[in-house]
Amino acid sequence: MSCGSVLLASGTKGYRFVSPRAHVMIHEVSGVEFGKLNDVKNGVKQQDLLNAELFAYLDAAGGKEPGYFEALCTKNKNADVFLTAKQCVEHGIVDQIKTPKLVAEIKAKYYLE
Repeated sequence: MSCGSVLLASGTKGYRFVSPRAHVMIHEVSGVEFGKLNDVKNGVKQQDLLNAELFAYLDAAGGKEPGYFEALCTKNKNADVFLTAKQCVEHGIVDQIKTPKLVAEIKAKYYLE
């Protein structure tokens, strides 16, 4: 579910849609580290880098100042943050609340030889 926030924010600005009944979750990077001490340290270091990259991406895609989405999660005590469709627009993850209709018109010509 949390990957959805990145996928939604990654769309072309102006064409990022969300269904009126959708809910989107944002949270800091999660993972499990085990093994030798240095493996655990390296894993945690990588998670910190990914976490910073994730929040920086959401900040940029949402048109927010750096640290905006990290602060949103921190304010929620680093628990999962669930957003309604309206909140997704307010936070800049999407542009419109609606399900767009795709209309395709196909013209075909047939020739017999």
